[in-house]
Amino acid sequence: MNAIDKDVYPNLKQGIILIVLFLSCYIVFILATGLLPQLFGYQPSAHYITTIFNFAIFSVIPLIIYFSKKSRIPLDPQFEIPERYVLLLIVFLAVSVTIFTSQLMNFEEHYRNLLDGKLRFLVFKLPVFNLEMMINFVSSVIFAPVIEEYFFRKQLQGQLLKKYPHTLAIVISSLFFMFCHLRTFDFCGLFVRGLFYGFVYYKTKSIEASILLHSIHNLITKFSITTYFDIASKLVIYIGMMLVSVLVMILIVRSLN
Repeated sequence: MNAIDKDVYPNLKQGIILIVLFLSCYIVFILATGLLPQLFGYQPSAHYITTIFNFAIFSVIPLIIYFSKKSRIPLDPQFEIPERYVLLLIVFLAVSVTIFTSQLMNFEEHYRNLLDGKLRFLVFKLPVFNLEMMINFVSSVIFAPVIEEYFFRKQLQGQLLKKYPHTLAIVISSLFFMFCHLRTFDFCGLFVRGLFYGFVYYKTKSIEASILLHSIHNLITKFSITTYFDIASKLVIYIGMMLVSVLVMILIVRSLN
């Protein structure tokens, strides 16, 4: 990676290296924090294991700092809330994207239920509040959106924008976002979500905006579950819900600057 000063992510080879480095950070962190204590006779508790997996995202921070220096794209970690108009649009966009992409997550299960005449709906549900839930909540709603957006949008997409048209840069960064999650059944949904995160960052030139979109989306998923209903009883509602979601996404994408 000697040429990384000029182009951090210019080709497939360096892209693969990036994915390997990203996943390696997770693996090393989990092995170090999960296995090493056992070598000294300490048996990790369930709470400890939950904490390890939820906060493994912190292991990527050194990689972000490294690529920030190489790409000369400053981190600028001064968080500024977008203006109220943009913030309101982001909230509506997060809701619409969550509804739309819920149909793309775990696509195999969704396809099987469609064959059985059932439609998937996203419904509100209060989670069970316990220590594991709170750890997962803090990680997925606060820390993961910040770190992932700085990595995939600020650094990766930011460098790609120097070399490629914005559409291609957003698509490539979304593919990286999809692959690095290693959830094969959720690839379609993760890719579409990455597209919206990337587009919001490009349009607003604000990493805070994409972080908030990512965070609000994760927050919604914590208070909702997917359930299935017979097509005959819910088809009209389902079509209307999807059409409204798509319309809202289109209008907001056109409105963001």
